Amino acid sequence: MRHVPVDDWVLFRRLLNDADALLLDFDGPVCSVFAGYPAPVIAAELRTLIHDAGQPPPSEFDADDPHTILGYAAELSPVLGRQIEAVLQTREIEAVATATPTPGAAELMATWHATGRPLAIVSNNTTDAITRYLTAHDLSVYIDHVQGRDPRDPTLMKPNPHLVAEAAKAFDVDTGRCVLIGDSATDIQAAHAAEVPVIAYANKPGKRDRLIRTVPALLLTSFLVPD
Repeated sequence: MRHVPVDDWVLFRRLLNDADALLLDFDGPVCSVFAGYPAPVIAAELRTLIHDAGQPPPSEFDADDPHTILGYAAELSPVLGRQIEAVLQTREIEAVATATPTPGAAELMATWHATGRPLAIVSNNTTDAITRYLTAHDLSVYIDHVQGRDPRDPTLMKPNPHLVAEAAKAFDVDTGRCVLIGDSATDIQAAHAAEVPVIAYANKPGKRDRLIRTVPALLLTSFLVPD
């Protein structure tokens, strides 16, 4: 496996300097969406809805992930998928009201914005939740485009490269001239598939080793640049 540099700020600056557009995942790099409304609580509600619809609940190891459950429901039935999508949209909008900002994220966005290059949020979260958070925290001025999940087709969520490619297309920038910062294996996989240089953000125990295995260009444990 290729060596992955960790907290290499020289490389971080070089990756950003070489990019024409910055793509940020939302949950993690911008804020902790489910800090006040835990994702497993929402997932449990979605599993109950699937059960009440007469369908078997998902048994995957990550069945506490609402997005996994959304994809599962859509595979079972388009009607059930739309029902789960509608509930999940509502819960994500509720969750961002108590989301906690990621330390250093606002400063990163402001610094990038000052260069005059475009910045997009690229997320499996619903667009309404993202825009509400950005507005509430006075971050909208830094964001040129929001690429949330397509409510009509959950299969287009990351690790599918669709959202990443669409964000690059919105800026008329080649994917190879973008850089993505994400905090999940699906972010890294989507970036690799779209041929976008990718920086992993691992601010929680256990994430570092898991994300290093996906071989990003760089792994950061914080956005707070040391003096």
